[in-house]
Amino acid sequence: ATWGATPTGSIPGELMVSGSGSLLLFDDDEGTRLWLTPTGGGWDEVTLPATMNALDVRGVVYGRSRFVAMFNNKFAGGANTAYGNNDEIWTSVDGRHWIQARVPSTEVRLDSLTIGPAGFRLVGRDQAHRSVMWQSGSGTIWKVVS
Repeated sequence: ATWGATPTGSIPGELMVSGSGSLLLFDDDEGTRLWLTPTGGGWDEVTLPATMNALDVRGVVYGRSRFVAMFNNKFAGGANTAYGNNDEIWTSVDGRHWIQARVPSTEVRLDSLTIGPAGFRLVGRDQAHRSVMWQSGSGTIWKVVS
């Protein structure tokens, strides 16, 4: 395959996922970049929303006709409040256009993202460092699971 732009960096953290006839390659090196190919023959870099681009991708899955990606907010709790105080979830149906999902709780730290028969599942910690699990059928609206 030929790259439209070659991912480079000193701290590589690539994640690949396929779905909806496309293959996505995330590159995490002090922020996230994304390449997409519908055919496997050529790759195009996707322009990501600025806040998504600034965060570090930590997990990505495809299911229920949607890509769901988990991002670490290395700025949380620091002086740079432009990115909020939570890790984040972003979703896309085509790999090119992304929207941020709402995960209830404050100062959320996310550890894992999976897809199963009941939908998407997140595991992480809240501001009191308690383990929390969230579930979503769509990847866009999340609720705490007891």
